Amino acid sequence: MLFDDAVWLEQAQFEHCEYLKVLHAFGTEIVAFSDLLVESLEDNAKRQGLVDQIRQLHQACQLNHLDSDHSRRLLSIDQQTLAVTLISGKNPKTNEVFFDPLPNITFTRDIGAVVHSAIIDCSAAKKARMRESLLWRFIRSNHPEFSEIPSVFSVDQTIPNNQCTIEGGDIIVVNPETILIGSGERTTINTALEVAKNLLRAGEIKQVIVVRIPKERSSMHLDTLFSIISRNECIVYPPMISKKGGSKFSAFIIGNDHECNLAALEAEKPLMILDALQQVGIALCPILCGGNDEINQDREQWTDGANVFPLQQGVIVSYQRNTHTLKGLQGVGYRTISAREFYTTPTFWLRNEKKIVITIEDFELSRGRGGPRCLTFPLNRAS
Repeated sequence: MLFDDAVWLEQAQFEHCEYLKVLHAFGTEIVAFSDLLVESLEDNAKRQGLVDQIRQLHQACQLNHLDSDHSRRLLSIDQQTLAVTLISGKNPKTNEVFFDPLPNITFTRDIGAVVHSAIIDCSAAKKARMRESLLWRFIRSNHPEFSEIPSVFSVDQTIPNNQCTIEGGDIIVVNPETILIGSGERTTINTALEVAKNLLRAGEIKQVIVVRIPKERSSMHLDTLFSIISRNECIVYPPMISKKGGSKFSAFIIGNDHECNLAALEAEKPLMILDALQQVGIALCPILCGGNDEINQDREQWTDGANVFPLQQGVIVSYQRNTHTLKGLQGVGYRTISAREFYTTPTFWLRNEKKIVITIEDFELSRGRGGPRCLTFPLNRAS
């Protein structure tokens, strides 16, 4: 689970809705996961196949038992209700519970990643999220918007003892030539290297920087520690770039002339993340998550101060609670405004301010160990 506490549902929904208003005001086309699932469930044979896969997943991962009678009742449900049931675990019309809910699907970033013309189908590390990965692969394979897009990585999670895990929070598209892949608690190093090899072979990118991070809950994904916010700026958890913490965070550059295996990686000299980016021609000015005080750094990293979402150059969305990180952004010219200020007059702000931080309420959303970046899964992005 991502959530550390019971959530006040209505407040969490309000906060999420405010974020959606910001995205709408900016002109972003928003597609709901649940709508994509409904649209993918039209064909009866495909619905049967999905239910069979869920049964196999539950058996392989030793989740709650689903028998043929459960399958029959699931397949008797209408298309719209079935989509709700597959996400919530409960048939809203009969209140029959089939499996555990998927509250973590709020953080859609982790189910996949789009890199130019290809998709990475992610494979969740924890049992609580594995059905999310399966549902996304079903959508990607069956929805007309995605079925023709090639996948550079996909794993059959119904195979017992699957060790190939990667989550979207560990994948950061830096520019058209470079991506970062973190390896820590949720993404295994061998899977990171396999994805890197596939992307390089497909010609989608020129280099991958693999970043090894601690296998700890506080640093579950690379984007909880590091986010690129413009072509020359990033927010970073300070130990990533300090001599004191540098040994826990090591970066390795992999290009077409490198072997993508663990032995070759370990033979390379590790770099700090900013040095690795510098070596491939990407110079970033770091804004410190939590500012200069170590206690504030740890506090604001935990509440996703480093996890922000850039809408365009100089326009980013952040949680409002991380005040020391926001002060650091203000120090390099960012104007802080509320979500409501932005979505009521977006044209004014976009015309009159070069650098904006739009802050959203986070009393409940921040309990889920994910920030504004985690709450989105970009399907099409500007370069």
